[in-house]
Amino acid sequence: MQVIIDISFILHCIRKNADFISQLEGRGFRINIPREVLQELRNLHHHVKTSREDKEKIGKILNILDDHKRFKRISAGQGKMSDWLLKKDGEGYFIATAESGIKHKIGNKIVIQE
Repeated sequence: MQVIIDISFILHCIRKNADFISQLEGRGFRINIPREVLQELRNLHHHVKTSREDKEKIGKILNILDDHKRFKRISAGQGKMSDWLLKKDGEGYFIATAESGIKHKIGNKIVIQE
């Protein structure tokens, strides 16, 4: 089974101290991470207004997600991420998101224990 994780999901899990990677892998999911999400995380990690605590957590997640053998990189291409995620949901991917605007529209949702 394939799951795509988005930035809202990662940030939500970071703030709740949820080990989403172990939970997803424990359920047999192959984690797909859009390159655009990785870039957003890098930008947040270096952003002046990001708290020191969040920077540390984001840095740890980036170090983990940089494992090319463990996580598959994909590209969302042009357009809105939410539209792309909905398209991928229709193709059978599971979608891990905390964004309320699309959460109720997808069929293959992921729920993580906090």
